[in-house]
Amino acid sequence: MKKSSTTSKNLALVLLLLMICLFIGSLFAQRYSPAWAWVKAFAEAGTVGALADWFAVVALFRYPMGIPFPHTNIIENKRLTIAEGLSTFVVENFLTEEIIRQETAQLNLIDRLYHWAQSEKEVHKISQLISKNLPRIVGQIDHELADIFLYKNIEKAVLHWDVRQFITDLLAFQKKQNRHHLLAQQVIKLVSENRQMIFNQLYEELGKTTSFLEIIVLEASKNRARDKFYKFLDDIDKDYHSMLGDWTDRQTDTLLEKLGNDPQWQSQIDTYRKELINSEQFHQMSRKLWSENKDKLIAILVQKEGQIADYLNTIIKNTITETYQDQELKENLNQKVQESISDWVIGQRTKISGIIETTVREWKDLSPRLEQEVGADLQYIRINGTLIGGLIGLLLFAIEQLIG
Repeated sequence: MKKSSTTSKNLALVLLLLMICLFIGSLFAQRYSPAWAWVKAFAEAGTVGALADWFAVVALFRYPMGIPFPHTNIIENKRLTIAEGLSTFVVENFLTEEIIRQETAQLNLIDRLYHWAQSEKEVHKISQLISKNLPRIVGQIDHELADIFLYKNIEKAVLHWDVRQFITDLLAFQKKQNRHHLLAQQVIKLVSENRQMIFNQLYEELGKTTSFLEIIVLEASKNRARDKFYKFLDDIDKDYHSMLGDWTDRQTDTLLEKLGNDPQWQSQIDTYRKELINSEQFHQMSRKLWSENKDKLIAILVQKEGQIADYLNTIIKNTITETYQDQELKENLNQKVQESISDWVIGQRTKISGIIETTVREWKDLSPRLEQEVGADLQYIRINGTLIGGLIGLLLFAIEQLIG
């Protein structure tokens, strides 16, 4: 653009100099031939046209010859008016609510995402980018803010968690699947594996609450009691169902009944929950949950980067494909996106207008910028003015000759 402007400016200058030379030459030549008077009329008018248009073009961008003629250097002197007018023009003609809604109505985000997701390379690139930057993102999370956030949300979740219903549903499901017997057998197995420790603990507790004579009796019968306890555990292990099967069913039904209808159980659960939330251990654990596990999480993210990328790759493709295939969901999402973008842009029109106005006002080189963009066309105005001026000069001279 700059080269084109320079070329046209040089052409206009050469044409002006040519007209001046023709005018001067024709002043002397017409002494020898009257025909040169026509050349003189053309050159004279062309020179005037060239100089007038030069003045007009220069006056747009600066003071001609540095002299502050009235109504010159128009762009710089009218910078504020131009800035305000340009911002208003853009908003009122390009950012009307009707135009914005028409343009956003053509946006089909889900279709674009679906066609984009067909490129395995593009989806994999995004998945890798996310998985690669996850450790850095996690590392930049503020410790204290994260700990407070987790603590508040864990506390809120515990307060609103229906523990009684959860236990009831879980136990009912286990019973329906006949898994409550497996749970009971696991408990018995655990007791059996720690039989000696449990037996000794029981005897120790009994010794704390009995008299001296009872302690002597207990010590005398300890070995016998231990053998019977061990045999009882072994018998259950061999034939659980006949010994405890029905008893486990009855106890499970009783527990389900109490969980569902006994207000004391609900009250007791609420009490335990409040004690948990108010306990120092809960505060310490939840308040340090992030800071104590952050490094572990980052290490896992780094170690599993490839697996995370593959997982994200699958999730992204499946989610986009399922959304695309669900016509109702796709239309709803597209509509929401269109409305959201339209409302946002409409709400930003005043801000956009202000940005345009401020930017134009603060341009220190507004005149040179505009001159560089439209300078070539303005120079052709000078060229056209030179030629048209010359032709008008010929016409006026012809009229003068006819009348004279």
